[in-house]
Amino acid sequence: MEDHEAIHRRLVYSLGITQEEVRQFYGGWAGKYEEDNVRLGYTGHYLLAGAVDAALQRGGHAGLTQASVLDVACGTGLLGTALANRGAKATVGTQR
Repeated sequence: MEDHEAIHRRLVYSLGITQEEVRQFYGGWAGKYEEDNVRLGYTGHYLLAGAVDAALQRGGHAGLTQASVLDVACGTGLLGTALANRGAKATVGTQR
């Protein structure tokens, strides 16, 4: 059986990976996902929170300070935390 890193390489570089291998890879990564993203300097959640705030304001709304947010497929909650840090009135996350 391939090790976790070999499966990761096939997931990234090949379309031939099976759905079960994708589930297995992400299931194994789930416990370290947030730690890995922080270590790698991931900032997408901050960028998206800023874009949502700006879009609300451009649309004539008060921005996140008057928004309640439902984060569907929230994972570890990085985006919800970033939205709350930008002043979102309420954030609720759900993950299957």
